[in-house]
Amino acid sequence: HIDEDDIPLLWAQNVDPVFFEPDWTVDTGSFAVLKELTDPKYQGRATGSAGNRAAADWIEYLFISWGIRFLPDLGGYRHSYPDQIFEVMPGYAAVVTADGIENQLEMGVDWVFEPSFVEIDLTLPLSADLADCEAGQAFLDGDRAEQDYPCKYIQISSGNVDEGVGYDNPRYSASRITVTQEVYQKLTADGAKLHLQLPAAASDGMADNVVGYLPGRDSTRAVLISAHFDGSGQCGKLLPSAYDNGSGTAAMLQTASWLSKAESLPCDVIFA
Repeated sequence: HIDEDDIPLLWAQNVDPVFFEPDWTVDTGSFAVLKELTDPKYQGRATGSAGNRAAADWIEYLFISWGIRFLPDLGGYRHSYPDQIFEVMPGYAAVVTADGIENQLEMGVDWVFEPSFVEIDLTLPLSADLADCEAGQAFLDGDRAEQDYPCKYIQISSGNVDEGVGYDNPRYSASRITVTQEVYQKLTADGAKLHLQLPAAASDGMADNVVGYLPGRDSTRAVLISAHFDGSGQCGKLLPSAYDNGSGTAAMLQTASWLSKAESLPCDVIFA
C-alpha cells in the first residue's frame, strides 16, 4: 500500500502551448454515433457485459476504418483492467400470499433489481429487524429500516420502477430490489412473502478500454481525449445511458474522425 500523501506531484514547467487550427472540414455528425451506442442491442452497455463488449468491438472497428493506430505497447486496441462485470440476466419474483398462492411479478413493470454476486432462491417475508435478516428469516424492509453500505442483506424498497435501476452493484453488496408501491403493500400484508430468484450476474473479472492514437510531429507530447462508453445497463428497463456517457463517447469519436483526416498533427493524439 502506498499513501498518496507520500507521492510528490511533479508538473512540467515552461512547456510551450500547442496551437493548431484545422484547415479542413468533415461533413458528419456525432448524432449517428450516439444513436448507435444507445441501440437496444447493446443492452445499456453495463460494464463487462456482452453488450458492453459489442460496443467495444464497434468502437475498435471505427478506429480501424479511420486509420487510427493502436498504441505499440498495447499490441492492439484493447487495454484490459480488473473490474466488477455484470452480465444482463433475468430474475424471477413473485408475491406469495398467506394462503400460499404465488403471483409472479413482471420485471420492469412491477420490480427491478441490482445484479447479485451469488445465486439466490429464497421465499421470505419483509422485516425491519436486522436480527431477522441476520438469521436468514427475512428480507430487509428498506422503507422502514436502514443498513450500512454496501448492503449486507437483500433489501426490498418501494420506488418508481418506471425509472429503472442501474444494472451495477458495489463489490459483494447484496442486491437491492425496487418494487412499485402497490407490490410493496401486498408484501407487507399479514402472512405475505416474496419468492425471489436471482442469477449470479455480478462477478470480479476483466473489462476493456479501447485505445487508439494518431501520431504527430512531436511524439514527446500527446493530447489525451477520453470518455467512458460503459453505461447503466438493462434490467427490465433499458437504460441507454445517452448522457452517461454515450454523448461524451460520441463527441470523442467525432473528434477522432475529424483529426484522422489531417495530413499532419503537431503532437500525438490518444483516444481512450
